[in-house]
Amino acid sequence: WNKMFVLKHDKDKCIKCGMCVSVCDNWVMKEGEFPKPVKAEVAELGCNQEAIDGCPTAAITVEEK
Repeated sequence: WNKMFVLKHDKDKCIKCGMCVSVCDNWVMKEGEFPKPVKAEVAELGCNQEAIDGCPTAAITVEEK
């Protein structure tokens, strides 16, 4: 069976800069709201890794499931 990755987003750390949305199409952000992943559980990190690495406040983390 394949392992899954669970994306976690910490709203207390998030500054709504939109970086995650700009580098990864799995992240969406509506006007005035916090960004969130379209899919919180993914089989491959793909561009989510860029969002994790690029987040200026380390608000995005990932856990293996």
